[in-house]
Amino acid sequence: MPAQTRPIEKIAKATAQCSVEAAAYGKCVVADYSTVHKDMCAKEFLRLKDCFLVSGIELPFALEQQANTLQAASKKA
Repeated sequence: MPAQTRPIEKIAKATAQCSVEAAAYGKCVVADYSTVHKDMCAKEFLRLKDCFLVSGIELPFALEQQANTLQAASKKA
């Protein structure tokens, strides 16, 4: 039975393949880290998520759930 990949390993691999998008998301969050709030960096997060998907990287469940919520909200707007 093959060893299961831990979620943090998936995130590390995805971030390495999507470094430009990951850096943009990180900069957005850090820009005003003392008042981080939901959807503050939604645009950057969705670009990062799209990069993960194009790269064929399976997102850990929590990230996938957040991405789906953001996508649904952006379609309503």
